[in-house]
Amino acid sequence: MKQQFNGKRIINWRKPFDRRRLSRRFVRSRDADVDVWSGEADEYWNPLRPFDSIDDDAWCWEADQGTIAAHHLGNLVRSVLDHPSPLRSALEGRSAEAELANVDGVPTSEIPVEERLATYVGELDGVTSTPEVVRQRINNAISNFRELDVIKLEAERLGSPTLAANVCLFAPFWIRSPLSWDRRTALATHVFARSEVPECLQAAWLSEFADRFSDEGNAKYRLKWMVWFIVLGQGGDLARAGQLLGWDIAAGYGQFLYRVPDGASFAEAALLAEIARVGGSAADQARIVAHSALKIDPTDVEKSSLDFRTFWRDAVTWVVDHGSAVTDDECETILAWGVHEFGESQGSGSRFTLGEYGVESAVSVSTTWDHAHNRSWFRYRWQAHGLSWESTHSDRVWSFVELTSGTELRREGLALDHCVADYAGRCAVDVSAIVSLRVDGVPRLTIELHPQTRRIVQVRGLRNRAATSQEREIVRRWAGEVLGSP
Repeated sequence: MKQQFNGKRIINWRKPFDRRRLSRRFVRSRDADVDVWSGEADEYWNPLRPFDSIDDDAWCWEADQGTIAAHHLGNLVRSVLDHPSPLRSALEGRSAEAELANVDGVPTSEIPVEERLATYVGELDGVTSTPEVVRQRINNAISNFRELDVIKLEAERLGSPTLAANVCLFAPFWIRSPLSWDRRTALATHVFARSEVPECLQAAWLSEFADRFSDEGNAKYRLKWMVWFIVLGQGGDLARAGQLLGWDIAAGYGQFLYRVPDGASFAEAALLAEIARVGGSAADQARIVAHSALKIDPTDVEKSSLDFRTFWRDAVTWVVDHGSAVTDDECETILAWGVHEFGESQGSGSRFTLGEYGVESAVSVSTTWDHAHNRSWFRYRWQAHGLSWESTHSDRVWSFVELTSGTELRREGLALDHCVADYAGRCAVDVSAIVSLRVDGVPRLTIELHPQTRRIVQVRGLRNRAATSQEREIVRRWAGEVLGSP
């Protein structure tokens, strides 16, 4: 074959299809569906306008509007923080008197903070179409570019760029200038709060706009915890804010956020506070949180249906009223049965509630259901294979706990919302071994092994998700130490 053509070296010389081969190809493929998106198409990036912003073509992708809004919020705040900027030039022209007045105290509004926040959050929801409205509000609230320097330096010190973005995003609600900050309190506390704020809300300012609750599509939820921080820090009424912003918050709810244990996530804090508000103890909270179907944010009216939230409140009330009369195992069975019955009732149009059952009837009916629903080998126990192990990594305790009973498998399945309980029969006849990877005592991954070969069969997390890169590394270390495999 010739290596050159018209004086040029051919790198990939291929003979094109002749007419006969093209005809055969057409006949073979004439009924094939055209791909909607082949993976190589480039509808979004327009080569004629390569620097167009995302919303020019977002309609083609039917993109999530909340994600686009978060993108615009991030860009907007970054433009404010960027030096030099038009804002910096404007601020440099302000008088020294204005700067000193801002250091001594930010003028307060006569409009209640709940109403001002509701209006502002509505503007954030519309930031995609009207970004200049939000930009102007932020610009008007910042009196000196050195305020931005203070915020950026603190964010850099904490290694959290989102702190600067979040604090600036809510600049219209500053009650003190960053320039008067003496570093005795957190920066967010200084600029936003007159009163003590629950510890569980402090981390809100360190969280990313879009990453905090990636499955939520509106600014009202993603920015919810910062709004709560400001309302409580400025002496507002959280229940009133809920009425204006569409959250289901009862009167007096806010005080129970101060009692939430350290380390709780935002949604967990909302859940624990509501259980405490209706009279629940720490034991009641643990029983509710242990059941994944009941682990919801009860203040969020959009994520759960009205029917389920009604059932949830009935279930919590039942546990609070009758929890002391049942064991943990009995309560676990009653809640599992209750969730099952609620799901069954949805198809029939009837309404199931635990409130119709006393202690004896609930224990009796749920136990009968449990025996009928679960095979008897769920009660089996088997010998361990020496697979347990513990290690400390990133200041957290990672424990590999071998599960040796059907009851333990069932609890693991409830915690991670998967079907590992069905493996009890396999474990009882030594076909499978199950290990629970826990972080600070909380189940994170479930690992199945073959006992004879000591080879890992599968690793699954919450709702059968795959392991993260960090989790895979920990599992590899455990496998090397305990299983003798790399």
